[in-house]
Amino acid sequence: MMHPGIAASLKDELGRANCKRIMDESFIKSKAKILLVLYLSRNLINMTETQITKLVRSVFKDDRWQLQGTLASILHEIAMPADEKTKPTQAETQSADKMIKEGNNESSLINDPDFITDLGSISSIMPMLQKTIMDAHDQVQKYLEKIVDKLCRTLFGFAWRIQMEDIRLQLKLDVDRRSEQDIHEVGRSLIQKVNSLSELSDSP
Repeated sequence: MMHPGIAASLKDELGRANCKRIMDESFIKSKAKILLVLYLSRNLINMTETQITKLVRSVFKDDRWQLQGTLASILHEIAMPADEKTKPTQAETQSADKMIKEGNNESSLINDPDFITDLGSISSIMPMLQKTIMDAHDQVQKYLEKIVDKLCRTLFGFAWRIQMEDIRLQLKLDVDRRSEQDIHEVGRSLIQKVNSLSELSDSP
């Protein structure tokens, strides 16, 4: 059975670890990009394979303005497939900006456990994201390994301190018990001496 002190420490440490949220910057970026690609692809159902590839590459370049321009161009191509020379209109550029904001907002509402659970199905839906999905898996694993390692070291420290405290208390109890026994022995010896003196004084 686990020592009550260690059990309480384990509960506290697990609460602080908060494994439901992966606090790793690389994972956070990977998650946001994957979910943004999914959101945009759901809202642009008529994209060609070339347009999807262009969109994915733009999302992963970390350039907000370039992404907006790429998305606006795709919107223009979908709306006017025969007009390849005309630049996107202001309305298409504004629509692209709005879609990116909405995609980022929606992505932030999806918790990490649900996202991690869905990574397998995301890979089948969007095969070109497979490398990023594998990176996200690795980032989660490394993050959790760090938490487990820290948790083990923390609990080992707690266990050692608790064990030392138990030993100290046991030693104190032994010393107190020994002291009490010594006091009784001295008292018993003193009584015996007093009795002996009384017997001698009573002798004729």
